[in-house]
Amino acid sequence: MFLLNRIVESSDRRVAKLGALKANIIYLWIGMLWGLGVSVDYLKQFYADIR
Repeated sequence: MFLLNRIVESSDRRVAKLGALKANIIYLWIGMLWGLGVSVDYLKQFYADIR
């Protein structure tokens, strides 16, 4: 078993742009896919850099 040092980044700008409900649905979807082992490269499409 391995322990990973995880850092979560969030963006107030992203939530303001998408709206709280849509942003949380996207975060939930990403979390579920990640839990199922989907590649990080695929998941990046749902969390594009908006800066």
